[in-house]
Amino acid sequence: MSTETDILEQLSTVESEALNWLMLLDAEKELTAKEQLALTEWLSRSPVHREKLRGYNDFWKSNLLNECFLPLQESSIEQSKPMNKYHALFSNQLNKPVLASLLLVCLVTFISFWPGSPEDLKSNGLYSTMIGEQKKVVLDDGSLLHLNTNSQVQVDYNSDARNIWLISGEVHFDVQKNKKKPFRVYAAGGLVEAVGTSFNVYLNKSVIDVLVTEGRIALAMTGTSYLKESLGKYLDFNNIDTQDVSKLNPFMSTVGYFNEGQAISLNTINSLEQTKKSLPSLTKILTKAEIDAQQAWQKGYVVFNGQPLSSVIEEVSRFSQTTFEISDKEIANLRIGGRFKIDNIKLLIVILERDFGLKVDQIAPTVYIISKPEAVIN
Repeated sequence: MSTETDILEQLSTVESEALNWLMLLDAEKELTAKEQLALTEWLSRSPVHREKLRGYNDFWKSNLLNECFLPLQESSIEQSKPMNKYHALFSNQLNKPVLASLLLVCLVTFISFWPGSPEDLKSNGLYSTMIGEQKKVVLDDGSLLHLNTNSQVQVDYNSDARNIWLISGEVHFDVQKNKKKPFRVYAAGGLVEAVGTSFNVYLNKSVIDVLVTEGRIALAMTGTSYLKESLGKYLDFNNIDTQDVSKLNPFMSTVGYFNEGQAISLNTINSLEQTKKSLPSLTKILTKAEIDAQQAWQKGYVVFNGQPLSSVIEEVSRFSQTTFEISDKEIANLRIGGRFKIDNIKLLIVILERDFGLKVDQIAPTVYIISKPEAVIN
């Protein structure tokens, strides 16, 4: 359970990605539409991602991002001065989608770090759990975060909103009501917003699984419409309807509103149009028993109701350093049911052998192979 190593590896990855983005932005070739969308998604993952990009920009004494903060009327000041490569990016020949991408870097950073009162900022910071660990965090407004195994969140409260960035893993949120400060959870290219409710968010690569356990939430995702419209309206934050996620975050487009008992699986790689078209198939209404099964991890259990063995092993592996390999494709589809303690791998092995007739062999300290038992020859 080397959480410090895991966190350092993740930070190292972010640093590498930030450097790659800065080099890409600095290249003579303009960003493609696909790259612009990828940059938007990368920046939305957490404040850490934006700060790393900002840090490299400052380290190289580059104006690439700093230019974004110049007043618009000063963008052409002292044209007689030699134009370096970065100033050229902001010349009249600048491709608008590239400008939109760069303004996104600056605007998101500016909004997210707008100062709030000292009381708002006490809870701000990074919270994480190791593999197999769970943690409850009570924020200063009384909202409760319940982090599942191997999870990371960045709390970023300010005077206008309560922002949470789910960097990895799974968290259940019990939100205290405050209509003046919406509670927003960002994960990959998605956004969940609530005023006072309870919901669960699991980030699995590019897929966001959301379960509403109480109240109502709004779900939004990164859209590309801002590339086609004037950026001027994005700078006017007056008279914002707090029920409209699209207006609260101009780089997000509302997918829909979801009530207690509803679950949705959102793949942020897909376009907004694809997602809306597939919304009926992406949304499920769960029974109380199904909700309890999905939330059993909060009580230290995982519950299965006929899932394939391959899915069971994938879920159980989230809570342990132990690795399972399935030797036969046929048994990978074997349906498994039961309630298992997440910290008792040995008992799981016993149940697989005793109740499901499987053979589990240990080939290394933390590696097991699951196979069909050998046929008995008379």
